[in-house]
Amino acid sequence: MARKPFIRQIIFRSSRFFLIICAVVLAFFGATNMATGQTLTAEDYTALARLFAIDVQMKGDSREAYLNYQSRPRLRTTFSHSRVLTLDENPNVNTSIQKILVIVNSAIYSQLPTKIERYAYDINRVYGCQVIMETVTGGEHTDIKDLILSNQNNLDGAVFIGEIHEAWFEVENDFDEYGYAVWPCDLYYMDLNGIWTDSNGNGIYDAFTGNIQPEIFVGRISTANMGTLMSEAVGLENYLDKNHNFWLGLSPVNEKFGLTYTDEDWTYWYDFKTDIQYLYGNLSYDKVAHGEDYFFGREDYLSRLRNDRYGFIQLSCHANHEYLAMTGGGITSNEIFNNGAEAIGYNLFSCSACNWTAVSPYSNQGFLGGTHVYNANNLSLVAIGSTKTGSMLNFNKFYIPLGQGKTMGESLKQWWIDAFGTIHTDYVISWHYGMSIIGDPIINFFHTANNIYTIVPSAGSGGSISPSTVQTVNYGDNITFTAIPDNDQEVDQWEVNGSVVQTSGDTYTLENVQADATVNVTFKPLIGIDENRIQKIQIYPNPAHDEIFIKSELPIKKVEIYSTIGALLIREDNFAKKISVSTLLKGVYILKIDTENDTFIQKIVKE
Repeated sequence: MARKPFIRQIIFRSSRFFLIICAVVLAFFGATNMATGQTLTAEDYTALARLFAIDVQMKGDSREAYLNYQSRPRLRTTFSHSRVLTLDENPNVNTSIQKILVIVNSAIYSQLPTKIERYAYDINRVYGCQVIMETVTGGEHTDIKDLILSNQNNLDGAVFIGEIHEAWFEVENDFDEYGYAVWPCDLYYMDLNGIWTDSNGNGIYDAFTGNIQPEIFVGRISTANMGTLMSEAVGLENYLDKNHNFWLGLSPVNEKFGLTYTDEDWTYWYDFKTDIQYLYGNLSYDKVAHGEDYFFGREDYLSRLRNDRYGFIQLSCHANHEYLAMTGGGITSNEIFNNGAEAIGYNLFSCSACNWTAVSPYSNQGFLGGTHVYNANNLSLVAIGSTKTGSMLNFNKFYIPLGQGKTMGESLKQWWIDAFGTIHTDYVISWHYGMSIIGDPIINFFHTANNIYTIVPSAGSGGSISPSTVQTVNYGDNITFTAIPDNDQEVDQWEVNGSVVQTSGDTYTLENVQADATVNVTFKPLIGIDENRIQKIQIYPNPAHDEIFIKSELPIKKVEIYSTIGALLIREDNFAKKISVSTLLKGVYILKIDTENDTFIQKIVKE
């Protein structure tokens, strides 16, 4: 095990001359497409694929990896599922997402039910979408697909939490030159109306018919296959906590700034280095490339992972699932795990970086996608990459929707549609059928504004409300309003969004704000014994110049004066007959008097 990095470096160096020749040749006929963001030709794909000789040798025999994963003691019992949560759509939230299906492994759900359900409440609040949560036990990938299909009406995406069965795809000669390959394929779940076939009956898909365009997106949140780096429950709990903090706006939010980090064999193609401009803008990213930047290399990359300057990082580097073969010094996945990473999202153009099935349970290495995302000490939440040799191309078709505020999942779905339409050729299969999302696919990179809500106060005739202007409130905060009845009026009722929430009382507190709201107070005439109530306190002079005298039959505990927008200006806890208003500017104010049994509120005027 200790010799692997050395062996990989030998492979890396022995292939260098061949790869440089391929790259130079390709530069003459492929660079134009890449520089302009146009769709690549079949020849472009073929020539680029020849640079993967290193990755194929590092990856090893994919059939052996498949058999090893299938031999593990995984649940293969009779399939069962149970709906544990349904959250209705909020029509007042205007987003492109209508419905999300969350499928949770029942074993991990039993350990973390509150925090897993909290995730559903978070995305329901932020996007206003319907959320359905199902727990599942046993079964096969076909059972998971059937569950998705049974919920497909208005469905935008599915989130898998915990270890959820995967579908596999195989080809006899990957890229027409690298031999047999088999890999996990989440596109199977994204496509709801194509027909996937297994021609040789070995349980692995190898062909399809019909419309292959994806109808939904899929993402996986699971720490089940991270070797010895973490236990599944502890790792998932840590991830769900930082995910929750992101949705609340409690975590430090990275600058809206990107990074492309491009190793030697990919620097010939402009789009690798620049298409991230479509996310944050053409002045809002750093472009670091081998041969163009003196400090390029492993230490610089690890340092930039720790830099909270970046909200999104695209890495282009030869790799297998647990090792970046970076020029000048490789990086193992556990080095990334221990280093920490601050960016929210990643595009890993690094072969097999998101293959969660390739990790041995006894390895101290997690897969690269997982170590970028699941480190408990970082802010990272999502990575996109491949489960096989190959990864994303036509980057602009991914970054354009991402830069429009679409989620990671929506942007991947749109990339599939815009880049390839309804026909998937052999080179599309070899290059892109491993594309997967590790972490929360609902993440978008312009989220922070969603945590501030607008509260509109209003009052009926017979009085006013303070504060009287529109208020902005952070998610989860409380805000208190005070009613100021005219002298012959009292509070009738308080309403929030047209529904009565309180009858009587001069104050109302809107607690745990989670959405925009309108708060209204109405008044009614004082009658009967209440007419005597206002005679117990006399306030004079009003209007006043320098002092206001208060005569009360009741012991006064506290006197406060507020502006009409609710700012506390003067407070006296030990009141003695009069209060100075000499420091106030001319205008209207609110006088609040607390006695042992009641609160009196009146408008005053300073002349």
